[in-house]
Amino acid sequence: MKKVIGDCPISRREDFIQQLVDLFYRSNKTNSTTIKFADLTSYLIEHEIRNYTEDATKIDMLYQESQEIVDRKPHNGQIEKIYYFEKIDKVILFEANMRVVRIYDAVKMKQEPSIMCSGVINAIEFITEKNAIAISLSDLTIRFYEILNGQNRFLRTLHVPSTQNCLSYVKRKKKELLFSGGTQGAVFAWNIELFFSVDYKLQPGDPDYMPNQDSLMAGPGSRDKEVTRD
Repeated sequence: MKKVIGDCPISRREDFIQQLVDLFYRSNKTNSTTIKFADLTSYLIEHEIRNYTEDATKIDMLYQESQEIVDRKPHNGQIEKIYYFEKIDKVILFEANMRVVRIYDAVKMKQEPSIMCSGVINAIEFITEKNAIAISLSDLTIRFYEILNGQNRFLRTLHVPSTQNCLSYVKRKKKELLFSGGTQGAVFAWNIELFFSVDYKLQPGDPDYMPNQDSLMAGPGSRDKEVTRD
């Protein structure tokens, strides 16, 4: 063994040879004089997974890194993505396969009111000129919320043709564009300035949406008026 590894720095460790022999012994399933590379790698992978699983059970999933933390909130699952938006000085994150956007004050990581979404969250982006965040959801929508002074105000909904897994906002000289990438392999560029320039009425599925009062008073026997397009 010493002839194989030669006089390298790692060979000078007093326990290295002993640990290496022990590793080969534990990974040698056939008790033969040689060991296959596949058996060795298989053992190493299984060993690492077992150690990771054992360590993962000890994680309490709390924010513990900073000494200035005020609120320590447990999580329902692994954190999928975390963002910092400088203009509003907020840390925003979401967990894998969850529908809650968690918002924190960036200085003390104090949790602020969260946003409950209508679908699983795929991506989040900050729209600088509108002081708002765009949230891509699994229900084929991108919803926009204004984040200001601890208050989250719903603005409007953009319906998309497919699930959008990533968002990127860019302000150019003449346009404000929100790029999104979908599961169909297509990239979309949404004209945000134009989208926000038109009047918006709450739609079914939007937060705080209420059916038309006249339709409620008319009852189930009434017929909706036909809407035509010129």
